[in-house]
Amino acid sequence: MRKQKDTDRFFHWLEMTATDAERKLRQTATEYENRYFQDLTLEDGRAHKRLAVTQTVSANYSLQAEEVTVSQWIFRYRELRGDRGRCCWLKKTIEIKTGLVGDEFKGVLLHEMIHAYETMLEPQLREWMLLDIYKRMEKKLGERTLRGYIDTNTHRAFRQGDHGTLFLLKSLQLDERFKWKHGTAFAYGRGELFNKKENLP
Repeated sequence: MRKQKDTDRFFHWLEMTATDAERKLRQTATEYENRYFQDLTLEDGRAHKRLAVTQTVSANYSLQAEEVTVSQWIFRYRELRGDRGRCCWLKKTIEIKTGLVGDEFKGVLLHEMIHAYETMLEPQLREWMLLDIYKRMEKKLGERTLRGYIDTNTHRAFRQGDHGTLFLLKSLQLDERFKWKHGTAFAYGRGELFNKKENLP
């Protein structure tokens, strides 16, 4: 019943209230999903192979019951105060501050999309995904650097909202992809914090 309400809300927005700019925002998010989030949406064939090995080992492991996608999420521009973006998972809505452009816009949208995918992943799969991305990022950054970032994020930084280890790992993956300073997609001052001398490995 809730799923039907979400579907009805989405199509009412898309057909009745969405502005042209918001439809374009949704289209951009769909493009980002296809390019940058195939691991979290389980569309990456290599991820499927790695998951198949896990399922063989663990008889209790269950596949994701529902599709992981933002294709029926609502995307709005808002005059936000204090925030540049928000992910309202109960209403399957992402809000982006009006006026953002370039890498700032991209970083904020990607940030909120990570939140969206996290809310759709079932607990067991979310834990598997955390370990899978950790292994991949460890190869790129090195164990010492990656553990330093995790330690800083967990113990030395103010935690605002739901920005745990899976969020951190996926944001670092995006930073690497766009050649951004580590902590850019994460935001909340992590770029500066990760590069402080006392926090470097």
